[in-house]
This record gives sequence, structure tokens and C-alpha cells, in this order.
Amino acid sequence: MKLRNIYSLLKKPFGFAAAAIFLFGFAATEVSAQGGSGRITPTTGAAKKPSGTTVKPAVKTTITTSRTVKKPVTAAKNFNYYYNLGQAAYDRGDLQTAILNYTRAIALNPLSADAFYNRGLAYYDGEDYYKAISDYSASLRISPQADAYNNRGLAYEYSGNETQAAADYRTALRLNPNYKLAQDNLDRLLGTVEEDEGRAGAGSKTGTTVATTTKPKTTTTNTQDADYYNKLADDQYDKNDFANALINYTKSINLDPSDAAPYVRRGFIYHYTGYVTEAYDDYETAARLDPSLKTEAYIKCMLYSVTEKNASTVLTDCTKTINEFPTFSLAYYKRGVAYREMGNLTSSMADFNKSVQLRPTFFNSMVYRGLIYEEQRNYPAAITEYTNAIRIIGVNDKRSDLSYSSRGRVYEKQGKYALAAADFRKAIQLDSSNQEAQDGLKRVSAKPGVYE
Repeated sequence: MKLRNIYSLLKKPFGFAAAAIFLFGFAATEVSAQGGSGRITPTTGAAKKPSGTTVKPAVKTTITTSRTVKKPVTAAKNFNYYYNLGQAAYDRGDLQTAILNYTRAIALNPLSADAFYNRGLAYYDGEDYYKAISDYSASLRISPQADAYNNRGLAYEYSGNETQAAADYRTALRLNPNYKLAQDNLDRLLGTVEEDEGRAGAGSKTGTTVATTTKPKTTTTNTQDADYYNKLADDQYDKNDFANALINYTKSINLDPSDAAPYVRRGFIYHYTGYVTEAYDDYETAARLDPSLKTEAYIKCMLYSVTEKNASTVLTDCTKTINEFPTFSLAYYKRGVAYREMGNLTSSMADFNKSVQLRPTFFNSMVYRGLIYEEQRNYPAAITEYTNAIRIIGVNDKRSDLSYSSRGRVYEKQGKYALAAADFRKAIQLDSSNQEAQDGLKRVSAKPGVYE
């Protein structure tokens, strides 16, 4: 997809249903709803290092082994504890204990691609292929990587779906053209190599590994593959399939990181689903790759942050974007943020209402509506907005912490200290660095009937 087509893509309706796996969040730098600093590099699906463990020889041999923890995460001590217990159990062949501990780790960090991957590996070795497929798919939605496609292909193959298995092996090879395991599995599945004892050999359920002949790789270039995934992602995006669109934009970017276009569309997905810092990174990368984008109104509107104190300037760009693309709900949201920063709460609320009308699950706007209601001392309405945001994000999702602390703040203003304390505690449980929740809990804990 070329950049000149971005505008035509914007003209499509934006009444999307939010993808369930991309549960939303805010950055604290913009009044609990919008980030503009401390930006981080978005996940690109680069392969992680294997743990060094190997699969037992009697079990399918062309499968990628388990992964180590990449870095500390929320509730790092508990997550790492259960994750490492899962790895230890898997290494000694205790699959049920491994699954139990990976499940506990996932409950603490449901965005760990590695935990889903390793639990999928345990299910796979236990020949529970459908659960393995489910876990590999969850891992891929979070971070698309060649090894997970290879392993999911094997699970599909042994569950009888050879068509999907071949598709997964090919996808693994597109992501990593030198991936011999996936090539061997694809060759075997397509019958292009000689094997002893029928299906025995690489990727088989029984028997020993046999020699295989590597099939010649495709002659398509990375750019051609990138275009393929870009077009596939465009179709999925326009069908409201944000989860798979994000995966395929990421594949396209991995194959051709010099093309600005997929960064823009992926940035829209990140922004709609609450990954604000990642969205900013993608917009800025696109503008760096194609400097002409820096003059585009919609890019300037998307890059607006209250930390830059340029609300009056961005109004012109967001209004221009809305005039040309009246169903682009993200532009209404951005303009609403600017209006609020300027103190125009009436216009701000109108824009947030419009953005939610166009995208009923656009929780960012709900949080801002809650802030406005709170400023107007309409506390019941504010609580409703924060509660709706929590419902959409997920009650146990880390990125709900600011909605909990905001709702706790309103309960405190109403004198409902026990409810406030409960929300502050929940916010801290989800994010121990939430200073507002920590301060709030100290205040309300001093009230009668409230305990630490």
C-alpha cells in the first residue's frame, strides 16, 4: 500500500468493533488517557532466543523449543516464579504441572506471548492439539513469530487440517526464509522428500528422525512478500479485524521496514486500541521514512499531545481532517482532547460523544468524558464512564489501573471511602507504580471503617 492511498483508506467508515485481544490502556502523561512522552518501540515480532532446552527425542522433532522470559513484567516476581516453574516441569516431562504453572503465569500477565507459546508446547506434547492451536494463536496475536507458526502448523497437521498446516509453514518461511524446521515440515507434508516408515521422521508422532532434502526457497523478494501482507492487512482492517490486521502489518514491516504506509495504518490500530505510545512511535517512524507526511493534517492531528501545549494549532489540523473524513472517529477524539486542554468543555464533550458514536467501544473518549463529568461535579455520570471503560478494557487488565484510580478518586469525593479504597487497591494491584492510587489509598485508609 502506497502512502498516496492512505487518504482513500481513511474515507472508509470507522465504526469498528474493538479487537478483544488488544485490551486498552492509557499513558499517565495526558490526564489518564493519552500519552505523549516516554514512548517505547512497538513489538515487531523479532525472534526470541530459545531457552536451551530440547524436546524429548520420541516427541515430534521439528518443533521449536520453549522460550525464556524476555524481561521483567508487571508482577514480575510472581509471573517469573510461575513461568520458571512451568519451564522446570516441562523439562522433566511433567506436562500437567507445566500447564498449571504457565496458566498461573498467564493470569498475571495475559500479554506474554512466550507463556502462551510454552503452554501450547506442553499441550502439543500431550497431544491436545486443539488447545495447542489456541495457545499458539494467542501467542501469534501478541507477537507474530516464525517458530509459533511452525509449531501451530504441526498442531494443525496432527489434528487433520493439512491445508492450514501448510499455510502456517509457508508463513513461517516468509518471516524467516532460512527456517529449516519449517521447510522440512512443509516438504514432508507436500511429499517432496523421501521418508522411512511412512510418516516417521521430522515432525512425526512416532519413529526416528530421517534425512530430508531442503526444498528450494521461493524466488519472491521481501518487498513482494511485504506487499502481500500489507494488502492482506488492509482487507482485514477494512473488515474490522484489527487483531489479524495488526499481525499482518507487523509482518509487512518486518519484511520491508522502509515502507512508511503500514506504519500509519498500524498506528491507527494501536491508537484505537489504547496502545498510545506505540501509535506515536509508528506515526513518527512513518514521518521519518516519508518526510512529506509531516505536512499532512491527519498526521499532525494524530501526533498531537497535551504535553506539547499546542492545542490551538492542532485544532486546525484535526478540523481539516474531520472535514475531509467525517467518519474518522480518532480525529474527533484528538480534537476533543485539544478542546478540553483549552477549557472548551462543551465542544470537547461533543467531540468525545461523536467519537464514541462512531466507535462505541472507544474507551479513551469514555475516560475523557468521565474527567469532564468529574470537573462538573456530575459524579454519578463520571463513575458510569470509568466503569464502562473498565468493562471494555477488562477488569483484570493492567491498563485498567488508571480507570480504577480515577473512579476511586470520584468515590472519595463522594465520601464513599470503602469503595474508593477498593478501587485504589485494585489499581495498585494492576500497576504498582500508580502513584495516584497509592496516595489515594493512604488518604482514605485514615477514614473510619477503612483498613489497609
